Amino acid sequence: MGAIVIGTLSGFICLWGVNGLKHMLGADDALDVFGVHGVGGIVGAILTGVFAAPGLGGTGAEDFSIASQVWIQTWSVI
Repeated sequence: MGAIVIGTLSGFICLWGVNGLKHMLGADDALDVFGVHGVGGIVGAILTGVFAAPGLGGTGAEDFSIASQVWIQTWSVI
């Protein structure tokens, strides 16, 4: 179920990355590679920290902290 949520959110955010972010940055990305793969990958990587929680079907330990894991995922993206 987490993959469906991540995919849906990433899809909408990728749409913004292609139509909005590219124009805001003035990027010359004819194939929209960053808008799709870059933005979608960043969103997916960060949201993986949310859906790793045992309460949401993930495989995290019993003392799992969503905030801690999201920070680890965000730091990894940076």
